[in-house]
Amino acid sequence: MSIFGSFWKKNSEHSPKPGKWQVGDKIGGCYEVRQILGGAGKTGMGIVYACVEPSNKYIYALKTFQENFFPSSEHQSLFKREALAWIKLASHPNIVYAFSAQLLENRLFIILEYINPDAYGRNTLSHYLGKLTFEEMLKISIQFCHGMEYAYSKGIDAHRDIKPDNIMITADKTVKITDFGLVKAFQEIEFKENFISRNEKHSLSIFKSKGKQICGTLPYMSPEQFDGYADARSDVYSFGVTLYQLISGGRLPFFGKNFEDYEKLHKYRNIDLIKSPLFYIVQKCLEKDPDKRYQSFSIIREELQNLFPEQAGRAAKPSTMRNSEDFQLIREAETLYSIGKYEDAIRCIDKAINLNTIWNSSKAEMLTRLGRYQESIDCYDKILSFDPKNSIAWFDKGASLMRLARYQEALQCLNEALRINPGLTFVQNERINCLKKLGR
Repeated sequence: MSIFGSFWKKNSEHSPKPGKWQVGDKIGGCYEVRQILGGAGKTGMGIVYACVEPSNKYIYALKTFQENFFPSSEHQSLFKREALAWIKLASHPNIVYAFSAQLLENRLFIILEYINPDAYGRNTLSHYLGKLTFEEMLKISIQFCHGMEYAYSKGIDAHRDIKPDNIMITADKTVKITDFGLVKAFQEIEFKENFISRNEKHSLSIFKSKGKQICGTLPYMSPEQFDGYADARSDVYSFGVTLYQLISGGRLPFFGKNFEDYEKLHKYRNIDLIKSPLFYIVQKCLEKDPDKRYQSFSIIREELQNLFPEQAGRAAKPSTMRNSEDFQLIREAETLYSIGKYEDAIRCIDKAINLNTIWNSSKAEMLTRLGRYQESIDCYDKILSFDPKNSIAWFDKGASLMRLARYQEALQCLNEALRINPGLTFVQNERINCLKKLGR
């Protein structure tokens, strides 16, 4: 899965043209817009501009909010306060890196690390619901817990909007939590009307209840959030809803028509039983009384890690801080590739591989795009040597073998990908193509 490809498809379905800036414009005279994500009618309140900064050619995500959610400069200062708390988190492998908060053309932007979608347009947990193996669910959940533990240790009191859309997933399946503190800022702004999300994606809602302004994503809100209160245990509850979706194939535990419905469901309705080793963890996360829930994500992580040897035959690997030199090399490779300096980009990737073997995947994808299929196959072999259950690597290797007309070998790889993860529809389709080539 390429970390480079989808960003440069300027005419992608992910590039609508809402808001003040269009593709090709420069925000603040320096950030050139290459892609627009979200906006009115597509997301709840936010809009993200994927941009290139000319002085260094790096890719950034500039996040701001739609016009009607910035009533005054005083309100922008609330968002800046929360953005600064996010920025102070600095670098952690499971948190989207926030570089700065900048006022550009009288609009506040948070300058973020850009999480490029893979070749199938996936970069959030929402895209993977119902498509993960049990081992992958455990890995993702453990990484998420690591990220939340770190955030609390650095002064974040509560996220307040944990949901699959706010759990980014990189091309190498690394969790990156995003949108720290933004709900807290919204709760302090006095809006004259309710903003209730009515789209299928369940975006952020703002409404008044019991004389208080409430902000959150209705299917994921803890019971106490409907009363205007939240702490780390509220995030535990929201994680429980997300975990329920992971083990149910994407299904939510509760369905309501409005915020009154959701308040009753979250406060009084019990969840349906699901046959999964994770169900008891979900149940405890979703206790109605905060005192009866898990009191920290470190406890949840320990329980998840205890399941890991039983299910996967080996202990879970803890998240590790990404080497800053590694990070800079990958950014440099993105830049070199984007301006056509392919060989220089590959050399950067090779340097990064010496620091972190996971970037073999990035090199393999780059080589595939350059038509150097045998070299990409060699990279996939290295990946599979230390991660033989990587179904995507088996698929990508098979796809490269297909391009070399080595159909029998390709079929073996595709069969292995399906054995590991039978639910991958795109692998099934490629296997059908391969069988046709073999005359079967």
